[in-house]
Amino acid sequence: MNYDSIVIGAGYAGLMTAYSLMRGGQKVLVLAKGYGRTHLATGMIDVLGYVDGERVTRPLEAVARLRTPQPGHPYARLAPESLRAAMALFLNVMSEAGYVFAGSIDENLLLPTAVGAVRPVALVPQTMVAGDVREKTPLVIVGFENFKDFYPELIAANLARNPLSITARAITLSLPTLENDADVAPMILARAFERAEFRRKLAAQLKPHLKAGERVGFPAVLGVDKAPEVLTDLQTHLGARIFEIPTLPPSIPGLRICRALERLLRQGGARVQIGHPVVEGRVSGARVEAVAVKSAARLKWYAARNFILATGGVAAHGLEVDSAGAVREPLFNLPVANVPAPSQPRFAAAYFGEHPLSKIGVNTDSEMRPLSVDGRPVLENLRVCGALLAGAEPWKEKSGEGISLASAYQAAQVILESRK
Repeated sequence: MNYDSIVIGAGYAGLMTAYSLMRGGQKVLVLAKGYGRTHLATGMIDVLGYVDGERVTRPLEAVARLRTPQPGHPYARLAPESLRAAMALFLNVMSEAGYVFAGSIDENLLLPTAVGAVRPVALVPQTMVAGDVREKTPLVIVGFENFKDFYPELIAANLARNPLSITARAITLSLPTLENDADVAPMILARAFERAEFRRKLAAQLKPHLKAGERVGFPAVLGVDKAPEVLTDLQTHLGARIFEIPTLPPSIPGLRICRALERLLRQGGARVQIGHPVVEGRVSGARVEAVAVKSAARLKWYAARNFILATGGVAAHGLEVDSAGAVREPLFNLPVANVPAPSQPRFAAAYFGEHPLSKIGVNTDSEMRPLSVDGRPVLENLRVCGALLAGAEPWKEKSGEGISLASAYQAAQVILESRK
């Protein structure tokens, strides 16, 4: 069976590229060995949180200023309108899926993290937006005795030390019907929150401890498929605004996003095959003809006119680094940029230091085609997007989702325009 486009990877970049192409009328296949970073990340959408260690207030303006001093950054290669259009599309898609997001790429919110730090972020689920610490009303951080992935006392103490003068305190409760479980997993707790009787008992236990005007922060486990309903019901029971704080992985908010996108893709006629890693590509001249996945004891080949590579960086094995420090892109052997010379170190001594390997990746042109060392497109019908792109440090800049969504949008638009 032939397809218009095959997307390799099922993270933010892969799923949103597939959605854009499907919406544009294409026959789309998604192939991935597993889900991308959605299940590990916070479920919030970073655009740009820090530049040179300084917190960013207005991400869109900061992205525009980034282009001159960092011409190798992915944002410098992406059209300015792609970022805004990509964020608008994401907001619309999540609204269509019933998992509404709030925020703006014009101004970052400031939200608490699982260790009580304050994180600048552009777009967040409606379930998190009430936690914005720019508002000065007090916070109550709620944890549970047998939920080990969330530490309310630590969060409240660190928030109280913040220079923003945040008033916060902690409460630890027992979990109705789960009191005898030694260590409740995030998914088990999220499913429990979807039960009305569980919420009623929990609210009855918590409400006597709340003071007027306090906002209540829960771990981000307020349901899997019914988070908006859970949020509304708890707020009614407690008479207080509620917000979620992302926990350690697995990420329930990230799971919600992934499930929503996969559901919309399948409903729209796209084919999504998770657990089918692409292991080989067939190239003829300057074009990719087909890719192969392992199927039982043989390879199964899929052909298409266009291919999108969104396999992620080193952590996702979209790039491989061997024991000698050599770096390669394993599927198409694409040129990898920003790799230190063989005689140079790969890592800094300090864990949070400037690691020489931190900005490796694939360089692309404005059409998201991979480039050779001398700047020529390597494969005409292959687009690269997401964390595989060279030039960024998403964990430090807080830019990962913005790069993924904007590059996905631009890749899809180039492909759709080429068919006109």
